Amino acid sequence: MNEDLELSEREIDIIRLVATGASNKEIAQILVISPNTVKVHLRNIFTKLNVVSRTEATMAAISRGWVESPKNLNASAFIEEEPDNFSGLIAESDLKNKRSPWLYVLISAAALLILATAFLLWNNAQINQRAAQVNTIAATTSAARRWEMLTPLATGLKNMAALRYERSFYLFGGINSSGTNPDVLIFNIDENSWSLGAKKPKPVSHIQAAALGEKIYIPGGINSENQVIADLEIYDPRESSWETRAIFPHPISRYGLVAFEGKIFLFGGWDGIGFQSDVWVYNPVGDTWEKFGSMPKKCADLSVAVVNGVIHLFGGINENGVLDWHYQFFPQRKLNGDDPWEEAKAMPFARYGMGISVLADMVYIAGGTNETGEPLPIVQYLPVSDEWVEIDQPPQPIGAFPAVLPSETRLYIIGGELDDTIQTDNQVYQAVYTILVPVIR
Repeated sequence: MNEDLELSEREIDIIRLVATGASNKEIAQILVISPNTVKVHLRNIFTKLNVVSRTEATMAAISRGWVESPKNLNASAFIEEEPDNFSGLIAESDLKNKRSPWLYVLISAAALLILATAFLLWNNAQINQRAAQVNTIAATTSAARRWEMLTPLATGLKNMAALRYERSFYLFGGINSSGTNPDVLIFNIDENSWSLGAKKPKPVSHIQAAALGEKIYIPGGINSENQVIADLEIYDPRESSWETRAIFPHPISRYGLVAFEGKIFLFGGWDGIGFQSDVWVYNPVGDTWEKFGSMPKKCADLSVAVVNGVIHLFGGINENGVLDWHYQFFPQRKLNGDDPWEEAKAMPFARYGMGISVLADMVYIAGGTNETGEPLPIVQYLPVSDEWVEIDQPPQPIGAFPAVLPSETRLYIIGGELDDTIQTDNQVYQAVYTILVPVIR
């Protein structure tokens, strides 16, 4: 325990509520603060007390007198009874004569046993109340260790397309402090270093990228003259070269994009005039674009991901405002003549311009913005249970239009815009831990 780091009044209030078994949500309601603020205070408390669980934090608080010990609640039960109760059975003189040291020993032992039992019951109650919270220790004690700052961008970048190929991340286009970025920025994951690839023939922003085979496809975008274009440019990461393929049917930007079963699906977007609801499919074999129905709503700046063979669409913005929607799209149902759309649990926060990644069949959404403009927490979607949870938040807040990329068990978040400043941050989060269990033969 670090004696130089005393808890603030707010932190003492929180640890007292923790000792009662209150959840983060309950604490937030009682103190009229947000659950995120409770999490931040808990991380500070754990650090100051040098503990790794709520139970240890409670015991440390008891030892310092911030929280009342459970034994004090039963102290009245151990006050010695007045001898008046025995006056009709044993004479006063006989009582004094028959008292022996062993009687006091037995009474003391019984009192200690009751105290120990009461404490164990109380302690077990605290543990049981926390048992339902998945990965509580991992989520609260290792938060600081899960995040790491890596080599930043040379200059801030937002609204770029980003994709992982082998052991590198590729960032295409976007907007930096000088305007539209023409460079291809390559981050070597193993060496934690940046390099440059061949410049994009038509620099644009507000784009997405999808990979088929060993080629990276980037349609449309907004150029430096603020014009929406329709070109489809393809990057070969092995040769660091570009080629042009079938132009999109009309100018398009701010769309959602994903590769699925050998084709590329493009959802919604902005054509320079209005929001779009169309779904388009690109077939690389015939080099053709084909309209494939419409989304339930028009929107742009949405996020799209594939999990367990299902395409998921999240959030976005349209003329009615920022969306929290979440739909699943089943292309085969469309081919069968059925409704391909199925509504799933909406995001906990409406947002647009966020990054998205999939790790271990779980969806991570980071960054983005809404009407308030405040930084939004990173959230995780669990498809199996159709649930959303918040994860440990990063050292540096994440703004709108960042790159969010997966690699093995880690989640990388690069750039974005926060408080009208284009960010250079390159942060990595240890999202999944792999535990090796020895096999005994």
